[in-house]
Formats: sequence, C-alpha cells, structure tokens
Amino acid sequence: MTRLQIYTLSLPLAYYTYDLRSDRGEFILGLDDTIEWDELCPVDVPYPNDNHRRYQATESIHFSISCKNNVHIDDKGNSSYEMPDKQFMCVVSGIVAESKIKARELVDESILKACKSLSVLMSLNNGNKHGYQPRVEPMFNQQEWSIDKYEPYEALIEREYGPSEYIDENGNKVIRLYASDSIDIEVSVHHILFGKMDISRFFTYYDLEKSPALSFVVDEYYTALGRESVSSKFFHLFTIIEFIEREYADLADTEKVFDETDRQTVSKCIEQIDMPKGKRDRLKSSAMTMMNNATVLGRNEKLVNILHKMGIKEFDDCETHFVVDKTCIEELTDLRNIYFHGKRRKIENPVRHISVDVAVTKLMYICEKVIVYIAGNNE
Repeated sequence: MTRLQIYTLSLPLAYYTYDLRSDRGEFILGLDDTIEWDELCPVDVPYPNDNHRRYQATESIHFSISCKNNVHIDDKGNSSYEMPDKQFMCVVSGIVAESKIKARELVDESILKACKSLSVLMSLNNGNKHGYQPRVEPMFNQQEWSIDKYEPYEALIEREYGPSEYIDENGNKVIRLYASDSIDIEVSVHHILFGKMDISRFFTYYDLEKSPALSFVVDEYYTALGRESVSSKFFHLFTIIEFIEREYADLADTEKVFDETDRQTVSKCIEQIDMPKGKRDRLKSSAMTMMNNATVLGRNEKLVNILHKMGIKEFDDCETHFVVDKTCIEELTDLRNIYFHGKRRKIENPVRHISVDVAVTKLMYICEKVIVYIAGNNE
C-alpha cells in the first residue's frame, strides 16, 4: 500500500572557496540572517487500494537557508572573531510525498533556483572576480532525511480501513532521523576573505519565472561560475552580451544607414539583373537583410552604447581596473570571433590581443551588472 508521509530534507549548499589559480587564499560569505519562505504544493494521489477515488489537498513546503558562524579563539582563550561556515545549510520541511524520490522531485527545482540566487548575491559581494568565481551547488551526497506520518492521510486510512500497522520503505515501523551538523572548519594559515551577505535581494534572483530575460541571463551566468573550463565560461558569458545586443537594441541609440527608398531602389536594380530566378531571389534577400541591419554605428559602438545606457561604464575593484569603451568591447568581440568562427587574430591591430582568462574576468563584472540592470527593470 502506498502511503503519504512528511519528509524533511537537510542539504548543504557548497561552493569552491579557493582561488581558482592557487591555493593561497579563500573567499567565504555567510548570511546576515536566515532566508525563509513557503511554497504551496498540491497533493493528489489515489485512495489506498482504490484507484477510482483520489485524495487531494494543498500543503505548504517550508524552505530555510542559513549559515552558521564559527567563533575563533585566540591564544589567550578569548573570542577573536566570527567566520562564516564554508557552506550554507538548506532545510526543506513539510514535503508530502510517497517516497524520498518523489519528495526530491518536488523540491529540486526550487533548490536549484536558490543556488542560482545565492551565486548572484555572492558575485555582487565579490571584489576579486579574477581569483574567485564561486558557484553554489547542492551537495546531494550529503543529504539527510527525516520522515514523519502525514496525519491527514493516516486518518483517512484509519477511517476507511480501520487501524493498521505497516513497514515503511526503510523496514521500520516509525522513522525519526534528525539532521546533525558535524562540519569542522579547518583553520588555515593562508589569507581568507570572508563576510556576510545582505539577504534582502535573494528573491529578486529567485523568482526568475517572472522575467524570461532575467531567467536567461542568470542561467548563463550561473553556468559560467565555479570550476568550469575557462573557454566554457567565456562562451556562456558572451552569450549574455549577444542577448542584450539583440533584446536591448533600442538602447544602442543609432540610425539606419538605408531608408525605404534606398531599399526599393536596390530591389528594382536586382530585378533587372539577368540571372536565374532562384539566384536573383537569394541575392535580393541577402541585400535586403544587409540593408535592414546596417546602422550608422558598428557593432562594438552599439554594444558600448547599450552598456552605458545600463549604467555599465567602468570598474575599479580589487586588482581589476578597466573602462567599458570601444577598445574593451573590440577585445572581447575579436576573441569571440576567434572562438566562435575560427578567425585569426588581427596581428596588425595588437590592441585587440587579450587572453581568454582576462576576458572572462571582465565579462564576469560586465554580465553581473547586466543582471542587476534587468532585475531592477522588473521591480
């Protein structure tokens, strides 16, 4: 007999704390408060031993994300400072399901959304994106569960079939597992950057379904974080640049090179060319597309205008200093053309030479501000 039970999941959310290029430093952020919210979840299962009737209800799943602080004691036995733990703890309670697998299915998407939101918040508080690019991820290999009876369903069984005893999926009559926190923080001799994050904007980056644009850029940014290969990071970050180039083209503040009269003139000229109709139609289509897309400003200048209209003009953070100007964007688009199209570098224009490692660092800063801009427009 399938039985509904209430599951509670305790799940660490971790990130890579070390410098991506060495082990001489760490970056750790905690929370200034516990993040808590509820999500309604429908319950719809057949009656026990009766597929013609269904038990239906709506229950609330409670999510809680916290980060404990570890008090460090000096040589004299005095409390010297508090350092956040190297991971967050997510506790999800009130999951009404038939099994752990079903329970996981109900909350997996929300947990991943929470990881994305925490990753964006960490990036906003990260002054050294060249060294640290943390991506928060669920540690399912450390998940812990506790299980309790779902009283409304138990009452239904008792009412319909009378008192009964059963063996649950673990072979026990009653299971009560309590999550324990037994994480030891290693005291390191290298430098550690740490602090606490303001949780007030957590839901700005959690409720992504409210904005397809924000959902897209956060997904790409999240994929680029962590210990991803540097070329993969560049691909996902530049995808964000191409997204705003298309979706926010009105911010480019440029004019078309050709007007309708010009297009009609060229179209008539092509019609007079003596060639097979199929070739002539393709030539006309290509010419019209080129004329429709041609603007007074080039691609790099338009991107600069778009970013400037978003308030993205200059960065001076830790060891990263750069201006978002035509030269900066030329460096990035030139590298993009090499990776995406296999084009050779323009040796005669050395100003465009930039390593993919440096490009990723710059894009980390730029794309973070793009996320902030899009999120701000949705509020």
